Amino acid sequence: MENEKLKNQIRKSVKEKIAVSNMREKIDMEKRNSKKVIYSVLSTCAILMLCVGIIVETGKNKKEENQSDLNHQYASVEDISREKKEIEININQLGSMGATKLDIDVKTVENYYMIPYFEVLSNLKIPSDFDNTKYYKRFGRSDRSKDEYDKFIDYEFIYSNTSNGRNIVIAFSDTNEPLRDYFFKDEGKVSTINGIELTIYQYKDMYMTKFSYSGYHFDIETKEIQEAELVDLLQSIIKDFIK
Repeated sequence: MENEKLKNQIRKSVKEKIAVSNMREKIDMEKRNSKKVIYSVLSTCAILMLCVGIIVETGKNKKEENQSDLNHQYASVEDISREKKEIEININQLGSMGATKLDIDVKTVENYYMIPYFEVLSNLKIPSDFDNTKYYKRFGRSDRSKDEYDKFIDYEFIYSNTSNGRNIVIAFSDTNEPLRDYFFKDEGKVSTINGIELTIYQYKDMYMTKFSYSGYHFDIETKEIQEAELVDLLQSIIKDFIK
C-alpha cells in the first residue's frame, strides 16, 4: 500500500515538473515570437523611413534640377535680350554732302607696329578680299603764319582691295577728333554697340561714322562695302566694353 502511494506521489511530481517545463517553454517561445515581431516591426519601420528619405531626397534633387533649368532658361532669355540691347544699328541716308580742303601734311608710318592702340586695331574684322594696308600719320600747323606742320592730328589706316576700289579708312587719335575732308549736317538717329553711341550715315556707296571709345576718337569712312561688313568692323573695334 505504501509503495503504491509513493509511486503516485512520484508520478504527480513528475507530471508537475513536466507541466512547469512545458509552461516555461511556452513562455520562452512567446517571448521569442514577441521579439521577432518587434524586430520585424522595427525592420519594416527602418525600411519605410529609408524609402521616405530616398523619395524626399529625390524630390529635393529634382526640384533643384528644375530650378537650375529654370534659372538657365531665364539666363538665356536675359542674354538674348541683352545682346539685342547691345547692338542697335540705324543707318541715316544723306541726300548730299560737301567737300572741304585739308591743310595738312601726311607722312607714311614705316614702323606701324609702334603706333599706339595698334595691337587692338591689328585684330580688326576686315573683309577677306582686301589685299592692301597703308598706315599714315597726319599733321597740321600749330601756327598758321608758319609753314611748319608740327601739330599731330591723327593716325590713318587705309585698308583696300586694289582690284575693285573697295576700301575702309580709319582715322583715330587720343588727343583730337580726326579731320574730315567732307561735311554734312550731323543730326541723324543714334546707333548703339556695346554701350557706345555712334551715328552712322550713308551717302551713295559710302558709309561714315565717328565715335569715342577707350580714350580714343575714331572717324571711319568706307566705300563699296556692305552694311554687315561695316557692323562687323565696328564690333571688332568696340569690344569688351561690358565686363
